[in-house]
Amino acid sequence: MRTIRPKHDLLTESQRAMLFKQLAQMDRAGFAHEQMFDMLKAQPDEPIATRVQWALLCLHKGLSVEKSGFQAGLFSEFDRDCLAVAQDTGRYDQIYEHLSTHYSARVLAKRQMRSQMVYPVVVLVVAIFLQPLPQLIAGTLSTSDYVLHTIGVLLWMILLVWAILRSGRWLRFGWLKNFSPILDQMQLSLPGISQWYPRRVLRDFFAQLGLLLSAGMPLFSAWPKASQLVYNRIIQRCIDRVGIALEQGAPFSEALDELPMMDPMLRQFIYSGEHAGSLDVMIQHFVRIESDAIAIDDKFIADWVPRILYGLVVIWVVSGML
Repeated sequence: MRTIRPKHDLLTESQRAMLFKQLAQMDRAGFAHEQMFDMLKAQPDEPIATRVQWALLCLHKGLSVEKSGFQAGLFSEFDRDCLAVAQDTGRYDQIYEHLSTHYSARVLAKRQMRSQMVYPVVVLVVAIFLQPLPQLIAGTLSTSDYVLHTIGVLLWMILLVWAILRSGRWLRFGWLKNFSPILDQMQLSLPGISQWYPRRVLRDFFAQLGLLLSAGMPLFSAWPKASQLVYNRIIQRCIDRVGIALEQGAPFSEALDELPMMDPMLRQFIYSGEHAGSLDVMIQHFVRIESDAIAIDDKFIADWVPRILYGLVVIWVVSGML
């Protein structure tokens, strides 16, 4: 099967947060997607307007909105899969609002991280130029070698950071996707990440499940739809086993035994919602609480990563001078 590649590069997360907010408002106002995109192409933001124009062409060819937006570079793979779920319920406004909130939170977390990382990065750059300085003063390193060494180390570090940031996408969707099982295992076994990653995956999964249930979709139908948004195959297999147990008639709270990484608090919410007949409300309530807790964790990480980097820079500079 031929892989469909987007015509344009993907919008930034901040641009997508703004785009989904506008789409949610226009969908609630009753506009069709062709009308929404037609209004969006006239806005001054050139990257969005260019991609919206291409999405309109795809819509006119009969493609669905999620495929059109993906091919135009408006939506990521995750956005496309979320909107494919919305196609079954017709509640695009809820999915647009969820995606807007999702990307707004990510942008805020990254902005906090960047603001905390400014001084450590400056210290690191200064350290790169200070570390070989004793050799330059002693005459064991020429000026040209000093410049080549410092610039080379700086470029190597920039390349390394860029590769690390892109590696997840390459392993999941790109040219390294044959190695994605290794990534799946690492996400569940590496210290620190093994608690951090599943928590966010399940938060997003149950957020989509709650939206589907609130739109009136039965649980045994909504469960596999929401599971399509989980890219880690190990977690997805656990989720699929829960779906099989549900199809066999097991109570929801008992079927969740197949999902060992699930938060115990969520089990209590589900048990209460299942018996009160308000499962969707309780799931969405849990998602809000979990999102607040994740935001606190993100702030904690943003506070401690620069301190760790400071320590590593000091150790590197002192070892180089000695």
